[in-house]
Amino acid sequence: MSERRRRRPNGRFWVLLTLVVLAAAAIVAETHRHPHSLANPPGGSSSKQKTPAFALSRWTSANITLSQPMVGFSAVESPRALWLLGGLVNGQSTSLVQKITWTASGRLNPVQDITPGIPVALHDAAAVRRNSRLILLGGGSYTSTSSVFALPTPSLSPATSITPLPIPFSDFAVLADRLHILVICGHYTG
Repeated sequence: MSERRRRRPNGRFWVLLTLVVLAAAAIVAETHRHPHSLANPPGGSSSKQKTPAFALSRWTSANITLSQPMVGFSAVESPRALWLLGGLVNGQSTSLVQKITWTASGRLNPVQDITPGIPVALHDAAAVRRNSRLILLGGGSYTSTSSVFALPTPSLSPATSITPLPIPFSDFAVLADRLHILVICGHYTG
C-alpha cells in the first residue's frame, strides 16, 4: 500500500489565507469605526432595539489586593459579596476564605479574611450559590477529591458535607439553576 504524501501549501493557499485574514481585519476595523450596536445603540435604546441586561459599556479596574498572593481559588457571588474559597498560597493548598463586599454606590470595601475557613485545604475546586448556601465541589490538595460542602452565608459555619460527586474532579466549572447543579468538564484523577 502506498503512503499518501503530504503536500506543502502552494501559492493559491497563501493567497486565500491572506484574503481571509484581510477580511477579518476589515470586519474588526468596521466594528471599531461604528461602535454602536444592538448592545449599545446611539442615543440610548429605542422601541425597536432593546439593550440586553448583560451589556457592558466598559471595564473598570477594581484596584484591590488579596491578603496573600494566590491562584487556583474558587470564586462565587452572593448578594453584595464575592467569596474566594481555598486556592494555592506559595504552592500549598489553603483553607482560606476571603470576602469582598461593596457599598450601594459600588465602592469596594477592603478584603476580609473569614474564619473559620473551608473544612479542608484545597485548590482548583468549583463553587456555586444555592439559596443561602455556598456549595464547594471537588478540587483537591495533591489529588482530586469528590467532596462537596455546603457553607451557609454569611457565616460559612458550620460547613456540612453533602452528597459527593460521583468521581473526583478538579479544574472545572459549575452552573446552577433552581433544581440542578451542572458540572462542566474537569480534570479526573481517579
